[in-house]
Amino acid sequence: LLTHWHSLSFVLRRVYNSVSHRQYADYYFDLFSNPSTWNRFKTAVRGMKDDSDEHHVPFFAMVFPLFSHRLDDGYPFQKIHDQLRDFLKLQGIQNVDLLPSYRNIPPDRLQAIPGRDSHPNEIAHRIAADALYDGLLAAGLLPEDVVIKKRPLGGRPLKLKHKHIQ
Repeated sequence: LLTHWHSLSFVLRRVYNSVSHRQYADYYFDLFSNPSTWNRFKTAVRGMKDDSDEHHVPFFAMVFPLFSHRLDDGYPFQKIHDQLRDFLKLQGIQNVDLLPSYRNIPPDRLQAIPGRDSHPNEIAHRIAADALYDGLLAAGLLPEDVVIKKRPLGGRPLKLKHKHIQ
């Protein structure tokens, strides 16, 4: 029936997409609001931080946005980013939130398979790598011999601490 009744097929597809989009968001909200999963996450991060401190290795975190949603002022997971920022700061973990680096880029330009696999693609990884470099540089965690002295095309090496680096 749906192969012949295109308008019904369209409506049902839209309903399905809306429900699955909402369930996807609910899943992530639950991960960070449910005490059981949030406490497990905090315990794991504290364990990694303790291990890095014990071995005198710097610990630096990156917070990726979810590429399944628009990366603008309506991004629904901003409170989770804030929650993570506050937790990492409390633990003394330097970090960079990548949301500002991706702001207003259409998510399908950043997805491995647009509409099917929202994991980061090559473009998204390149943006993350640049933000990680800038974050490590601003945090003073890069050895001098790997600091870029002159960027290609006349660019300057970044020495400023960005507002999104905590």
